[in-house]
Amino acid sequence: MLRKLTFIFLASVAAVSAQPNIIFILTDDLGYGDLGVLYQNTKSGTKKVVTPSLDRMAGEGMILDRHYCPAPVCAPSRGSLLSGQHQGHANVRDRQFDKAIDDNHTLASTLKAAGYYTAIIGKYGLQGSGSSPATWPAYPTKRGFDYFYGYPDHAAGHQHYPANSWPIGNSSAHRSPKKLYENDAEISAQLDKCYTTDLFTARAKKMIVDETTGNPSRPFFLYLAYDTPHAALQLPTVEYPTGKGVGGGLQWNGISNNMINTATGTIDSYVDPLYSGRDWPDTHERIATMVTRIDHCVGDILQTLEDLNIADNTIVVFSSDNGPHKESYISGANYAPTAFQSYGPFEGIKEDCYEGGSRMPTFAWGPSNVVGGVVNHAPSQFHDWMPTFCDYAGITAPARTDGVSLVPTLSGSGTQQVSTVYIEYNPSGSMPTYADFPNHGGTSRKQSQAIYLDGYKGIRNNIGSHAADFRIYDTLTDLAEGTNLAGTTAYFIDLQQRMKDKVLRIRQPNSSASRPYDSELVPPVAAAVENGLEVKTYEGSWSWVPEFEEMVHTGTNAVTGISTAHLSRSTDAGLLYTGFIKVPADGTWTFYNTSDEGIILRIHDSLVNDDDFNHTGAEKSGTIKLKAGLHPFRLYYRTAASAPVLNFKWEGPGTAKAEIPDSALFRPGNLPPGPPVATDDSAVTAGSTSVLINALANDFDDGTPAVLSITEPGHPLAGTAVLESGQIRYTPNAGFFGTDRFPYTISDGQDSTSGTIAVEVYVAPVEPWFPLNESSGRTVAEAGGFVAGTHSGFADSEAAHIVGQYGNALTFDGVDDQVNLSGITLPSGSSARTVSAWVRVSATSGVELQTFFGYGQNNTGQRFSCRLDTATPANQRLRLEVSGGFITGTTTINDGSWHHVAVVVDDFNGDDSVNVNEARLYVDGLLEPISSAGARVINTSASGIPVIGGSSHADNHNFKGDIDEVQIFNSAKTGPEIAALAGRTVAQADGSLWFYRNLGNAEPTVNDWNTDGNGDGYSHYLVYALGGSPHWFESSMLPYLESGPGRLDYYYNRRLALDPTGYVPESTTNLVDPAWLPVAGAIAAPHPELDDYEVVVTEISTTETNRFIRLRISMD
Repeated sequence: MLRKLTFIFLASVAAVSAQPNIIFILTDDLGYGDLGVLYQNTKSGTKKVVTPSLDRMAGEGMILDRHYCPAPVCAPSRGSLLSGQHQGHANVRDRQFDKAIDDNHTLASTLKAAGYYTAIIGKYGLQGSGSSPATWPAYPTKRGFDYFYGYPDHAAGHQHYPANSWPIGNSSAHRSPKKLYENDAEISAQLDKCYTTDLFTARAKKMIVDETTGNPSRPFFLYLAYDTPHAALQLPTVEYPTGKGVGGGLQWNGISNNMINTATGTIDSYVDPLYSGRDWPDTHERIATMVTRIDHCVGDILQTLEDLNIADNTIVVFSSDNGPHKESYISGANYAPTAFQSYGPFEGIKEDCYEGGSRMPTFAWGPSNVVGGVVNHAPSQFHDWMPTFCDYAGITAPARTDGVSLVPTLSGSGTQQVSTVYIEYNPSGSMPTYADFPNHGGTSRKQSQAIYLDGYKGIRNNIGSHAADFRIYDTLTDLAEGTNLAGTTAYFIDLQQRMKDKVLRIRQPNSSASRPYDSELVPPVAAAVENGLEVKTYEGSWSWVPEFEEMVHTGTNAVTGISTAHLSRSTDAGLLYTGFIKVPADGTWTFYNTSDEGIILRIHDSLVNDDDFNHTGAEKSGTIKLKAGLHPFRLYYRTAASAPVLNFKWEGPGTAKAEIPDSALFRPGNLPPGPPVATDDSAVTAGSTSVLINALANDFDDGTPAVLSITEPGHPLAGTAVLESGQIRYTPNAGFFGTDRFPYTISDGQDSTSGTIAVEVYVAPVEPWFPLNESSGRTVAEAGGFVAGTHSGFADSEAAHIVGQYGNALTFDGVDDQVNLSGITLPSGSSARTVSAWVRVSATSGVELQTFFGYGQNNTGQRFSCRLDTATPANQRLRLEVSGGFITGTTTINDGSWHHVAVVVDDFNGDDSVNVNEARLYVDGLLEPISSAGARVINTSASGIPVIGGSSHADNHNFKGDIDEVQIFNSAKTGPEIAALAGRTVAQADGSLWFYRNLGNAEPTVNDWNTDGNGDGYSHYLVYALGGSPHWFESSMLPYLESGPGRLDYYYNRRLALDPTGYVPESTTNLVDPAWLPVAGAIAAPHPELDDYEVVVTEISTTETNRFIRLRISMD
């Protein structure tokens, strides 16, 4: 089963004209499970770490729930972050601490080129060999940073008081002071009693204030790299200063040995009162205090942004470099992350490529740049931040980067490309054998590799050769990676081979970090091809070879070879060649390029030739091991000169160095010259949110006589379309929901043609409603049009769509069929709510726990499961279950009939505590007598994956039966309201659905139906009944007459869900004193364009001179 995740985001994001400030906060060894919002708040027991500021940041921003570090240890993670390359290309790999990062594009250098002030405060560890800023080859100020304040080498970050000795350290290195630098000056002697978490925060605040007040028109990029909670487990000196922001919290004094306002008292002495006096081991108090201290610091920084009024134009990303550690560096003291389950619901720690070691606690926050209240489950990785930040800065990232921009995800607008998530790493030892690691504890770590493909994770450890199989996991639901899907079906057998092929095609060997698969030949692809290439032309002045695929091209041409003659102009221009190279023999192939300004060559996705940052004009070469056959390639070229130069040569087994002949270059399909061809486009956005549409991306022209351009962006019926940098920005009118279609026109300077753009504008769901009315496919849409669900486990998704109580429904096999939901906000904590659905169950045996809807985490009071009680499988009754408590009704549900079930939660007994035993259960609109209950306060977690037909926390909650119309309300519905839901007719349900999808109101009143919203003279009800639009007039909805010999044929549209007897054609011969009589004999046929309607024709025999016809439509 091929999974295609499609990650779209809900909230509208206001446009900000200025380049946003960017802050990237990287912690050291912080686990996913260390944070409240991700795990601590919902786990069982009272021993928890508290992180309210980070919880708030996550709630106001976006949680990137499957964001991965490049490798589960600090050096490669930091190297990949700054270089924008995954571990198949980055030069810092494995445990290569303090290795010099490549002299190439970095996060800092790209943003500096965009006009940013760039600063790094904290731990660096990528400086290279040397002993001073002058001799370290990759010192931060030599890699794009304007300012550096921190530790150059990684080991210095293992002691968090740079100026002080620490007598309880377990080695000389862990007892002695460390060198800390400000730019080129070593300043540790000035930092007595400065705890680095506080020091780096205070310095960051000062930088933010100084830049905002001193250079208000210049954006800044701050890389704040904490060295905690990595060991040593050292405590602050004193409590966190009162207040936050510009006037409170940590303050920069700037005085030697009184540098910050917490440089007082006794080093390593302050235990946060939240954790003292609780009989915890000393190391547990220490790690908890360290994490909460980071939380205070992040809250302090966010408040500083608010105080300076720059929060709306600042993006803050928070993450960690790898999973949690297991060291204390205290003499005689051991520590393990089991103390607080810092690995969360996963298995693995630092050094492990399993989720606990590689899945990072990652949030993005920015009131005007990042949609809030969203948990995004699409896999992504550190190297995506370079193109993301470049995108925010208004520039195109270098083609060298392996990442994709996450701006469509973060902003909720545009189409998100799939991220390449790839890990290779060669650690030593084995995963710890903790009780929490039943699946992989004790697994050898050596030569590990992980890859995402089709939304599934493949991982293999202790690799001896490339023949070793990947274990394949669905990490969206299988958090502990306990169910290996490899080999279970034909799909996963095929996926296994595709994963093995993929990992060879996306990397380059590195002699400093050898791998058992380095000598493997990259397999070719099978493709129908013809001789020639496709080239796209670009115009502009760039500081590097840009990722042209993210830009609007000026033309597309089918060509026979590679030549600067294909440029649209001779200066400030670029070319992107795509096609296939046919390699004649197996072996190592060398490719040579010469250019005037720079090239990037990728074969498959392997970066074979990088002649960009360090371009000299000399010939540049790169090698790759290839099997004979067709290999796709992309050749990026830019020129700034009036005499452009570009050539492309190869050398390999049996082939001497020479220009690659045209006969070895191929393209897919046929690209004939001629007039431009416009291909229709589509886009999706939330109500009132604009979306930028690259309409030219899939249009084609031969490039003559002029480059292809959009000459008319079109005139939407329900919005505006304007040209913006060669693309079309569509903005829907306020209050419009539905599909807006409009034509646009393109021209090559001689011929013009038009295409159509269809924009789907959805209602951002506040109270999610899932009608499950799809008739095909694997996705599930919320009633307002937002695609929020994906089938999981269904062997045949097409067969799962059945006729339901209203429209269609889904049938579940009770084994592994589920619908996984994302991008919706559900009631949490003890808030009032109602969950309702229609269910039909026949099974009286062989069932699991029959959960029809569930969410939250499996900790005391935190999971919310709406299910059927199966203690007696023959007598299944409605049950609400929270972890540790339940309430069960009495009515038998599994009788083969449809039943409306509802669960209502509120503080019904008025004791200021919401307990599961006071919930109200309804079946078919009637309040259920309660057969049994077990008390437990409800405190539902906002995290976890909501599921229809099962639960994400366990594999024995699957539902066997049929489900329809799942609705979640943010209030406790009353008995009459529940009865009304259960008693809705098909027409009433259909009408509510239509009104919500088109007008954003799921509970329209009679007055709403009678309103003429667009002033065309027709009420919403008539528009609904006849198949029109409530936003504009459509003549096609009106009845009409066609005449024949001795008769009239009267045609009208009829809504399938409405009672046919409500449509009555009537006729009369006299309008002065009419006697309207019904006309019998209607014939109906499916409407050729409107799925929910039929066309009805009534034949009216007449010989009169005058005959008048009308259609009367009655409404219940």
